[in-house]
Amino acid sequence: MAFYEGDHTAAELISRALQETDACGDHRGRSRALTVQALLHAEANRLSNAIMLAEQALAGPHDHVGAAQASFRLARLYGAAGRHHDVLHTLQQSRTHYHAAGMPFPDLADTELCRTLIRPVPRASRFRRHQ
Repeated sequence: MAFYEGDHTAAELISRALQETDACGDHRGRSRALTVQALLHAEANRLSNAIMLAEQALAGPHDHVGAAQASFRLARLYGAAGRHHDVLHTLQQSRTHYHAAGMPFPDLADTELCRTLIRPVPRASRFRRHQ
């Protein structure tokens, strides 16, 4: 798969990271690689693939820090896809993981936080090729 106007480097690096984490049984590394892959898909406007990968990343073994971050990103992807109920549910999971990890969570009501997450995913300009 190609990302960012034909630059295959990101896709190749993620693919290699997934192979290496599988080979050594590094479940946390696999979750992180899947999360990065999900973000790349989201930035390429492939939301359904991004959500599937983010769900896989969250389904594997993880620590609270990884789960907190992965679930918040997944909530953001659900928001971009207009899946409002899933946003709220995933935010509640994320809050639980953030608190268990001793990390601060945004001090906003769920409805306000949902409103901030329900918008399109912007493409990262640093990955775009300039002609």
